[in-house]
Amino acid sequence: TCSLVQFGLFFPSVTGIMAGSNRSGSLKDAQRSIPIGTLSAIALTSLLYLIAVVLFGSVATRELLLTDRLLAKTVRSQQDS
Repeated sequence: TCSLVQFGLFFPSVTGIMAGSNRSGSLKDAQRSIPIGTLSAIALTSLLYLIAVVLFGSVATRELLLTDRLLAKTVRSQQDS
């Protein structure tokens, strides 16, 4: 189920990218710009999500990763104290 949760976090960003490409009719060279922009946005989003996974994995225990749904808030509150 853990992989499905990460996919569930990733899916909205990809659909947002696709929605943006549908509104790009005013581009000068749309046939070239849309595929490059869409693939670049997907690659960058994937990289950022992978970095987030590595960072959360480096600051939390396995048990905390599996049980704490608000892990970002927990990590932030531990840094503030």
